[in-house]
Amino acid sequence: MNLTARSEGTIKVISVSGFLDAGEVVRFRDEFLVETADENVILLDCSKLEYLDSSGLAALVNIYKNLTARGGKLAICGFSESILRVLKFTKLDRVFTIAEDFEEAKAKLLS
Repeated sequence: MNLTARSEGTIKVISVSGFLDAGEVVRFRDEFLVETADENVILLDCSKLEYLDSSGLAALVNIYKNLTARGGKLAICGFSESILRVLKFTKLDRVFTIAEDFEEAKAKLLS
């Protein structure tokens, strides 16, 4: 798992690649929290994420809950079809703001 962060205007963009599984979820959560500690508008780009297991899903849910509890917004883009199927199966596609690509996610955050 690799996580990179950059700012684009008022949006903090976090890109994650590789595998987000039980072996990487603690490092992902810790790095994500460090990069977004003072941010309220976050775009999570998963276009290079190859695999997401249940512990990765749980981390995303916890991040979402913590961010929205403090009045923040999160949009996620770039999920592969297989990961998107899991989100639909678990009905998490109804919880998260999901976009096909970066520009769509950015537009949803700014609306």
